[in-house]
Amino acid sequence: MRAEPDPADSDRTRTAMEEFSGGFAVRGDVLFEESIMPSIRPHEMLSEAWNEIEEPRRKEIASLVLFVTAVILALALVSYDPSDVAGAAGSRADGTGTHNWIGKPGGYVAHGCFTLFGWLGFLLPLVIGYIGHLHFRGRWDQRIRWPEYLGIVIVLTSVCALLAIIRMLTAEAQTSTAAWNAGGAIGFFLANRLLTLGNVGAIVVDLAALAVGLLLATPLLISDCFRGAVHTVNRWRTPFDEEETEEDLETLMPLETAPTIRTTLDEDRFTLPPLRTIDEIERHPGAEEPESPPTPKKPLKKQ
Repeated sequence: MRAEPDPADSDRTRTAMEEFSGGFAVRGDVLFEESIMPSIRPHEMLSEAWNEIEEPRRKEIASLVLFVTAVILALALVSYDPSDVAGAAGSRADGTGTHNWIGKPGGYVAHGCFTLFGWLGFLLPLVIGYIGHLHFRGRWDQRIRWPEYLGIVIVLTSVCALLAIIRMLTAEAQTSTAAWNAGGAIGFFLANRLLTLGNVGAIVVDLAALAVGLLLATPLLISDCFRGAVHTVNRWRTPFDEEETEEDLETLMPLETAPTIRTTLDEDRFTLPPLRTIDEIERHPGAEEPESPPTPKKPLKKQ
């Protein structure tokens, strides 16, 4: 018959462990001194190694990774086939029937993008590439701030909702399947919530959210766009006058400036015309400048 453990022995063992907790670490039934066996955390080691790299090099590495990710995602989306997903018609477990250019992983990633974002999934590679551009630009400009990321998220979600709303309001797409395919799960969920404000109210609120996202994610200003549009319309409405155009294109008369007189005596020396002193100018203010001596001609060398 197996003897029951004594509770007193367990209490003494626990007390001994607590006494050594400051200088020792427990690994199963063995005690290791912390100075001999320090605790190693892989994520801390990776973080320290990453921080040791200089800032410009880190930004270029991050930009390169983002650009490659955008290219791979674009290839996966372009070559997407629903049969690549397990359980779909025509799919095979060994992957021989995969149509996606990135293989099975590309098929699943593309399926997830289209499920979440709908048609907007094709825009995701551009968004990732834009984030990579911001990282690369940050080497000379400024660090990317969180409002820019927030603006990108708002733009994506608002466009998904707008696509789903448009599909819901069209006569030939009154089913939820069409709205799901257009805006994905995100757009379908937001469209159902926004349509409680009415058709017009849903579109107005969604467009306002899209404008806010663009203001956060890009240096675009609505006032600049409005002024540019007004200027373009005014130029288009103004009649074209050929006479005014010809007057604007008339050449201006050149300014009459006195040329600088300089004579040369040889190839190396220059003789400037004599100058008048201040006393001579005060005594004879209307006198003309003395003429410079003529330039002597060099004799021709006999051959």
